[in-house]
Amino acid sequence: MCDRFSYAVGVNSEGERLTIGGWGSRLIEDGSEYYIGLSAIKAAISEYEMLGGRTQLTEAIKDKLKVKNLNELKYILYYKTLNDKKIQSLSKEVLKCARQGDRISLNIINSAADKLFNMADILIRRLNMYDKKYSLCLTGSIVCFDEYITNPLCDKIYNRYDNIEVFTHKIMVTKE
Repeated sequence: MCDRFSYAVGVNSEGERLTIGGWGSRLIEDGSEYYIGLSAIKAAISEYEMLGGRTQLTEAIKDKLKVKNLNELKYILYYKTLNDKKIQSLSKEVLKCARQGDRISLNIINSAADKLFNMADILIRRLNMYDKKYSLCLTGSIVCFDEYITNPLCDKIYNRYDNIEVFTHKIMVTKE
């Protein structure tokens, strides 16, 4: 299962349905593994060009993409075609680095959680889902980020809405 798409779907008590997101990775799916992987590449490039802080992601990306230095990344990006699945796979490197305390990796994951919350929040507000209890199911391989994405996302939902119950549906994640 690939999380190149992130989206939220809601149905209110009146039967009104709304979908937010799901436009595909070419438009940078906010909060998805693709978004996280692309953010990792940007962070590594920022460090390489001395525009951003030091991050363990630089070495992790070089190892994963099998490049000696980040300047080779230009070739992979534009001529060898770094595909969506490979970019998405870099999200696992972000999680590894975050678990080791890498500040930039943690910021990327926090940003993803914020973007997922924003989608859910907009959906709840646009569908006026205040009249009764609703369930919010988090699914996809992004829930494997547990305490890094799922927990902050749930906290944000519970802090804003007392009528929304959040649960997760973990899926089997296939090997690359």
